[in-house]
Amino acid sequence: MNYRVFSYVSPNNQRTWSNIYGYDSSVSNPNYSPRYELFVLTRITTDADINIQLFEKMLIDDIQSFYENNSNQYKDNIEKLENAIWKMKTKMEILLSKEEEIIQKGIDMEMVITIFTGEYMYICVIGESSVFLFRNNKLIEISKGLIDLNMSGFAKTGSLKVEQNDRVILATSSFVSKNLDFLVNLSATLDLNLLSQVIPTVGGSFLLIADKSLPWKEQNDQSEKVVNVQIDDKKTSTAELTAKDIPENISIEKNNNIEANLSNANYVDHIEKNTLQSLADNYYGQSNTDSNNYIRVKSNSLANQIRFNLQSLISFVNSYKSRLLFGISQSNKLIQNYVNLSRKIYKKIVAGILHKDTTFFVVTKKIFKQTYGTLKTFIQFLLLRFNLSYQRYTKLNKHDIRKRNRRLLFIGICVLCIYLFVTFRNAELERIEKQRVAEIQNTLYKLASEFDQVDSAAHSVNLNNIEYKLDLIKKINNLQNNLNTQINLLTSDINNLENNRQFVASLHNLNKSLSLLYNKVLNLQEINETNLRILADFTRLFPQSEVVDIAFTSITGQKLVYAVDIKNNNVYKLNVNNNSITTVSTNNLNNFISPRIIFTDANQKILVYDSSTNYSIIRIDPTNNDAIQKINIPYQDTINVVAAETFTNGSIYELRTSPNAYIHRRLPSGNSFMSGGGNYVTTNPPNWRVDPDFANAIDIAVPYEIYVLIKGQGIKRYLSGGSNSITPQTYKNLLPEDLDSLKTATAFDVKLKYMVVGDSINKRILLFEITQDNVKNIVFRQQFKYLGSGNIFSNIREVILNEYSNEEGGEIYILDNNRIIFLSFK
Repeated sequence: MNYRVFSYVSPNNQRTWSNIYGYDSSVSNPNYSPRYELFVLTRITTDADINIQLFEKMLIDDIQSFYENNSNQYKDNIEKLENAIWKMKTKMEILLSKEEEIIQKGIDMEMVITIFTGEYMYICVIGESSVFLFRNNKLIEISKGLIDLNMSGFAKTGSLKVEQNDRVILATSSFVSKNLDFLVNLSATLDLNLLSQVIPTVGGSFLLIADKSLPWKEQNDQSEKVVNVQIDDKKTSTAELTAKDIPENISIEKNNNIEANLSNANYVDHIEKNTLQSLADNYYGQSNTDSNNYIRVKSNSLANQIRFNLQSLISFVNSYKSRLLFGISQSNKLIQNYVNLSRKIYKKIVAGILHKDTTFFVVTKKIFKQTYGTLKTFIQFLLLRFNLSYQRYTKLNKHDIRKRNRRLLFIGICVLCIYLFVTFRNAELERIEKQRVAEIQNTLYKLASEFDQVDSAAHSVNLNNIEYKLDLIKKINNLQNNLNTQINLLTSDINNLENNRQFVASLHNLNKSLSLLYNKVLNLQEINETNLRILADFTRLFPQSEVVDIAFTSITGQKLVYAVDIKNNNVYKLNVNNNSITTVSTNNLNNFISPRIIFTDANQKILVYDSSTNYSIIRIDPTNNDAIQKINIPYQDTINVVAAETFTNGSIYELRTSPNAYIHRRLPSGNSFMSGGGNYVTTNPPNWRVDPDFANAIDIAVPYEIYVLIKGQGIKRYLSGGSNSITPQTYKNLLPEDLDSLKTATAFDVKLKYMVVGDSINKRILLFEITQDNVKNIVFRQQFKYLGSGNIFSNIREVILNEYSNEEGGEIYILDNNRIIFLSFK
């Protein structure tokens, strides 16, 4: 694609830095092959005192350097890009770990890295930035489809083939609003004038890439321009503002320019009607730092306007002072009283804004406007009166004077009544607001008290009592419902939305603490994208693969996980220590034929049940470079086996579901195993146990007793061929609904001390501890539940336990949706 690039970067300040970097290898490094073009969008924010621009340049240099210098080590560009990103991250963490101020104040970083080479675009997104693709008149946010390969929550990568009519948009989070209609219009029309709709005030990067031959619409001079003003961080107090901008004494001077003063009077009305409202509206849309700067600038401007308008009004009244009935001294007093009143109200307005006291702001603003409007009407009445009767002013008789004075007295009383009415009405509104706030605070206090009660109850020794725990969970659910109800009430109150903001924040914090307490009561550890550790994703590594079973072994300090792929007829070995994956070789023997079951024998070697006609059991020796031994067991002897495990004496216990349901014990024979098990014998059966319930069995475990997971019934335990020894009373500290969920479990594993169960329906792993006594109760210890939006723990095929021998705890390996996921516990 012969493309054109249009970019825009918003102005930066001391705590935010945004930038766009572009690089063409054919210009700067012509010998490099293959040719590529690099684009990097950044947005970095921190309160720490560092050179953000230099820090950003170092990151970009590292990415480009690592990408070019290590290019020969990887097969494709996506691997080269991922390697460069992770090396940059490692170097960045080393650098930031030495800066104590950054550790205390933190740093927020967004990056979009794109590489164009040939017909493909390779993408990496760090943080909340976005990448959009406009194709076939549809806008798609492709950054949501990128993959976080290591599930670390740091970077997501992917690649895309770019077509000629495609439009690609890269943008930091400050450039993208929830309404993406403007991006659709911009991509469809390529009208660069539309960009003015979304330009942020501070810190933001935007990049539009499309073919040059498309109909671009250039920016014009009449299009809307956004002007960003850099604000100095120097703070100014309310007292300094008012003292500077409004003088304590305003002299009264004569001005005969009546027409100019009339226009000034109208201008005063316009300014006071719109400027204060604009100041308030804009203030509450700013962040804490920007809003204070905004108030300082606007307050200075507003103060100068008010001072100018007051002086103009005084001059306007002075021009008619000789015609006023009150005389010069009374007129001066009237004007000065109005000036003093305006000055005091203005001080309160500024103080109210700076302290975000919306109620006081509204009250004082209304008093100011009504007082000013009343005085203006009074002066205009006097002006009109004298304009009509000026020629006959000296000829007024006593009757006319008394009549005029009565009218003036009536007007004065009306003005006083209006002023008192407005004052008392605003006082009543303020009283109602205080009462509303007091009621909300009282509700918050009650909810906080209820939380303290359930928090105290959660630390009680009675928490192991199921009835006590059920009652506590009920109280937590009721409190959470009350919290959500109160939050909905406050957020739906449009008229008081700004005043309710601090209360809503307190309720959200209380709700978060309640959720943590709820997890503690349920022994629940949340699993999400931030703490999820995926060891291998076979779908990405081996196309068309279907891994159906896994086994674990530990040899000479190395932790190894073996997996069987029934579609590709392979066995894979995952080295947990270095996260490497290899395919087990058959050493020029016949390949695996649909391997379906894999487990560990008593000597920590791996046994695989294969579909080979003559060698249905295969032993893999991890201590001898995965040497293969094919054991001569006919396939018909293992054809109906659904699960198998090895006992400590080397015997294999095979779980069979059809045509007859039973467990067969295959005895060892030298370095091999005894035949048999394929034919069900009714007399003296060579079977360890026969049970029709095994027709629905899923899995088997043989730590000492024989554990069987049966669909619809849960877990059963047998010793020496005896009856099931697990009853509902065997489980301790387990809620009734959790006990029922064992009936629908999809996988389990048991070792000497712990038992782990995979619950795909509820997307969780349940961990139990087996008491080391004759009763061997099963005590619920912990649950790992996935609470994200993905499909994690939704198809658990196998779980494997690795108990620590010298300390409490162990590891859990889960086969879920063709991935191996790792968990640890103590």
